[in-house]
Amino acid sequence: MPGDYCEIVANVRALLILVAMGTTASADPWRFTSWDEIGVLRTRLDMADGYAVTGEAVRFAPHVPIGPNVYIGAELDTGSLSGRVPSDATYRSSTGGGEQVPTAAATGKYGAVRALIGVRMRFGMLSVAGEFAAGLHAADLQDAYGQEISATHANSTELEGRARVDLWVSPRLTVGAIAGVGLDDSRDATAGLMLGYHFGNYDGMR
Repeated sequence: MPGDYCEIVANVRALLILVAMGTTASADPWRFTSWDEIGVLRTRLDMADGYAVTGEAVRFAPHVPIGPNVYIGAELDTGSLSGRVPSDATYRSSTGGGEQVPTAAATGKYGAVRALIGVRMRFGMLSVAGEFAAGLHAADLQDAYGQEISATHANSTELEGRARVDLWVSPRLTVGAIAGVGLDDSRDATAGLMLGYHFGNYDGMR
């Protein structure tokens, strides 16, 4: 699975480079570059009726600047989730009293794919950025007995606004912190740490 994701990321990165080259072809001369990131995230997904699942994910993300302070990118997330969600199935309490429980303990896999655009500024060894991302996420949830759970919003589109701060450890290596919240559902949220390798010094930023 990691190998497949790496291959997909490489293909997406190549596509982003072609898009950026076309976007900047008629603009002022620009020192073309790109960068790739890998990171670990904590994510929260709203399901329904005030319930949510949380989990951890790994993110692979290629980026391409299209100007001194603007960039585009793509993301692939994969990870796991757990929590309690509403279920159509009928669950009875362990006391045998016949009480119906409207939720079920759920665990499962998580995946997401997104496109993004960001604006950033560098201040010495730090850079700050705001991002807008749009894409799809999927949650394959099961109960304690391995039965699939159909949960509202387990598979849906998403829009996310983010803020991030990166520390330039060297001209080509960054360590960053990122936090985002859903624009279509404010109960959806992500936060994490990212490690980036840049193919040009400071991505050409002054």
